[in-house]
Amino acid sequence: MIKVTYTKICDICKKECSTESFDCTNQLGGGGFPLPQFRYTYQFDGVIELCDECATPMFKARQEIIDKYVAERGAP
Repeated sequence: MIKVTYTKICDICKKECSTESFDCTNQLGGGGFPLPQFRYTYQFDGVIELCDECATPMFKARQEIIDKYVAERGAP
């Protein structure tokens, strides 16, 4: 049996975000190892891993832009 462990570490603060482990018994013949989930993964001209604390300002700015767009467009 092979055990694959993915440990996601925030690229900004270097804190451990999450860990995923997979038991890969008899999986090598069926397409390789399982891939980690894309939780805590964001793409900005490449893939970066962010913890919730480092990602919060980005989410707030995104929501402000969405709210402004909805307000200018008018509610349906």
